[in-house]
Amino acid sequence: MKISPPRPLALIVEDSPDLCRIYGLLLSHKDFELHFCCSAEEAYTSYCEFSDRINLIITDGQMSGESGVWLAHQVRSHSKNVPIVFISGMVKSYCATHCEGLFSGILEKPFKIEDFTEMIETVMTASCEKVNSVECN
Repeated sequence: MKISPPRPLALIVEDSPDLCRIYGLLLSHKDFELHFCCSAEEAYTSYCEFSDRINLIITDGQMSGESGVWLAHQVRSHSKNVPIVFISGMVKSYCATHCEGLFSGILEKPFKIEDFTEMIETVMTASCEKVNSVECN
């Protein structure tokens, strides 16, 4: 009996249920297993739990509590390899000083579905290495 490897896991961090559904639909066609979080803090806890399986993180910029930039800093302190896509309606204000080297891709809301799917293809193609297991405190 041949056992299939697990599907790639995408961590979607978004406080809008409608956007979560849209991102989920778009990624389900790419054969991702999906894990949804409503806040950066919840996402970091999930990252620590599933870090050895996460192949992609998509994060909103502004949520209640900490931001997507905060989440990216936390993840990058453990892994430089996991692709992180930053999606925000305020990209210019967030990324003027906070985004250097944090994100594999950045999309400004509103965006076209084609731009989203192209961004995911681009960052996943660029991410050749499997994400290593890390310990989170």
